[in-house]
Amino acid sequence: MIKSKHTIIIHTILPLLLGVLVYAVFRKDSIFYLKNNITFSNNLTTKFIRNHLCDALWAYSLTSALLVFTSISSKFIATIAILFFLLQEYITGKYFNQTFDWVDVIVMSFFALLSITLVKRNNLDF
Repeated sequence: MIKSKHTIIIHTILPLLLGVLVYAVFRKDSIFYLKNNITFSNNLTTKFIRNHLCDALWAYSLTSALLVFTSISSKFIATIAILFFLLQEYITGKYFNQTFDWVDVIVMSFFALLSITLVKRNNLDF
Protein backbone atom coordinates (compact mmCIF):
# COMPACT_ATOMS: atom_id res chain seq x y z
CA MET A 1 0.00 0.00 0.00
CA ILE A 2 1.32 3.38 -1.03
CA LYS A 3 0.20 6.64 0.51
CA SER A 4 2.54 9.21 -1.02
CA LYS A 5 0.68 12.49 -1.61
CA HIS A 6 2.45 12.84 -4.95
CA THR A 7 1.23 9.40 -6.07
CA ILE A 8 -2.32 10.06 -4.90
CA ILE A 9 -2.54 13.41 -6.69
CA ILE A 10 -0.82 12.40 -9.94
CA HIS A 11 -2.35 8.95 -10.35
CA THR A 12 -5.83 9.23 -8.84
CA ILE A 13 -7.10 12.80 -8.52
CA LEU A 14 -5.55 14.38 -11.63
CA PRO A 15 -6.90 11.77 -14.09
CA LEU A 16 -10.40 12.15 -12.63
CA LEU A 17 -10.30 15.93 -12.96
CA LEU A 18 -8.91 15.69 -16.48
CA GLY A 19 -11.67 13.23 -17.39
CA VAL A 20 -14.33 15.61 -16.11
CA LEU A 21 -12.76 18.43 -18.12
CA VAL A 22 -12.64 16.30 -21.29
CA TYR A 23 -16.26 15.25 -20.73
CA ALA A 24 -17.39 18.84 -20.19
CA VAL A 25 -15.66 20.14 -23.31
CA PHE A 26 -15.87 17.30 -25.84
CA ARG A 27 -19.07 15.35 -25.14
CA LYS A 28 -21.97 16.43 -27.33
CA ASP A 29 -24.47 15.98 -24.50
CA SER A 30 -22.56 18.06 -21.92
CA ILE A 31 -23.93 21.37 -20.69
CA PHE A 32 -20.74 23.25 -21.63
CA TYR A 33 -20.85 21.86 -25.18
CA LEU A 34 -24.54 22.68 -25.66
CA LYS A 35 -24.32 26.12 -24.06
CA ASN A 36 -21.33 27.30 -26.10
CA ASN A 37 -22.33 25.68 -29.40
CA ILE A 38 -18.84 24.27 -29.91
CA THR A 39 -17.96 22.37 -33.05
CA PHE A 40 -14.98 20.06 -33.40
CA SER A 41 -13.63 18.32 -36.44
CA ASN A 42 -14.78 14.73 -36.78
CA ASN A 43 -11.32 13.19 -37.19
CA LEU A 44 -10.07 10.04 -35.45
CA THR A 45 -8.37 11.93 -32.61
CA THR A 46 -11.49 13.91 -31.74
CA LYS A 47 -13.62 10.75 -31.89
CA PHE A 48 -11.17 8.99 -29.55
CA ILE A 49 -11.19 11.89 -27.09
CA ARG A 50 -14.97 12.24 -27.21
CA ASN A 51 -15.86 8.55 -27.00
CA HIS A 52 -13.08 6.82 -25.06
CA LEU A 53 -10.73 9.14 -23.18
CA CYS A 54 -13.12 9.87 -20.27
CA ASP A 55 -13.58 6.14 -19.65
CA ALA A 56 -9.85 5.53 -20.02
CA LEU A 57 -8.97 8.20 -17.46
CA TRP A 58 -11.60 6.81 -15.08
CA ALA A 59 -10.09 3.32 -15.47
CA TYR A 60 -6.60 4.71 -14.85
CA SER A 61 -7.73 6.54 -11.72
CA LEU A 62 -9.69 3.57 -10.34
CA THR A 63 -6.79 1.19 -10.87
CA SER A 64 -4.36 3.64 -9.31
CA ALA A 65 -6.63 4.11 -6.30
CA LEU A 66 -6.79 0.35 -5.79
CA LEU A 67 -2.99 0.17 -5.90
CA VAL A 68 -2.53 3.16 -3.61
CA PHE A 69 -5.14 2.44 -0.95
CA THR A 70 -5.19 -1.37 -0.76
CA SER A 71 -2.65 -4.14 -0.47
CA ILE A 72 -4.20 -6.21 -3.27
CA SER A 73 -1.66 -7.62 -5.76
CA SER A 74 -1.33 -5.83 -9.08
CA LYS A 75 -2.05 -9.06 -11.02
CA PHE A 76 -5.34 -9.50 -9.18
CA ILE A 77 -6.24 -5.83 -9.72
CA ALA A 78 -5.52 -6.14 -13.46
CA THR A 79 -7.66 -9.27 -13.74
CA ILE A 80 -10.57 -7.80 -11.80
CA ALA A 81 -10.36 -4.50 -13.70
CA ILE A 82 -10.54 -6.16 -17.11
CA LEU A 83 -13.41 -8.42 -16.01
CA PHE A 84 -15.20 -5.37 -14.59
CA PHE A 85 -14.79 -3.46 -17.87
CA LEU A 86 -16.25 -6.41 -19.78
CA LEU A 87 -19.16 -6.66 -17.35
CA GLN A 88 -19.77 -2.92 -17.51
CA GLU A 89 -20.02 -3.00 -21.31
CA TYR A 90 -22.29 -6.05 -21.18
CA ILE A 91 -24.66 -4.42 -18.68
CA THR A 92 -24.67 -1.15 -20.62
CA GLY A 93 -25.55 -3.03 -23.79
CA LYS A 94 -28.19 -5.23 -22.22
CA TYR A 95 -30.05 -2.76 -20.01
CA PHE A 96 -29.45 0.58 -21.72
CA ASN A 97 -29.97 -0.61 -25.30
CA GLN A 98 -26.46 0.22 -26.48
CA THR A 99 -23.98 -1.89 -28.38
CA PHE A 100 -21.09 -3.71 -26.73
CA ASP A 101 -18.03 -1.53 -27.38
CA TRP A 102 -14.85 -3.57 -27.68
CA VAL A 103 -12.80 -0.43 -28.22
CA ASP A 104 -13.90 0.86 -24.80
CA VAL A 105 -12.86 -2.41 -23.16
CA ILE A 106 -9.48 -2.39 -24.91
CA VAL A 107 -8.78 1.28 -24.14
CA MET A 108 -9.85 0.99 -20.48
CA SER A 109 -7.81 -2.21 -20.07
CA PHE A 110 -4.76 -0.53 -21.61
CA PHE A 111 -5.08 2.45 -19.25
CA ALA A 112 -5.54 0.14 -16.25
CA LEU A 113 -2.34 -1.73 -17.19
CA LEU A 114 -0.59 1.59 -17.82
CA SER A 115 -1.60 2.69 -14.33
CA ILE A 116 -0.18 -0.46 -12.78
CA THR A 117 3.07 -0.02 -14.69
CA LEU A 118 3.52 3.66 -13.83
CA VAL A 119 2.50 3.45 -10.18
CA LYS A 120 4.75 0.43 -9.63
CA ARG A 121 7.67 2.12 -11.41
CA ASN A 122 7.30 5.27 -9.30
CA ASN A 123 6.98 3.30 -6.07
CA LEU A 124 9.62 0.60 -6.02
CA ASP A 125 8.62 -0.51 -2.51
CA PHE A 126 5.69 -2.52 -3.95
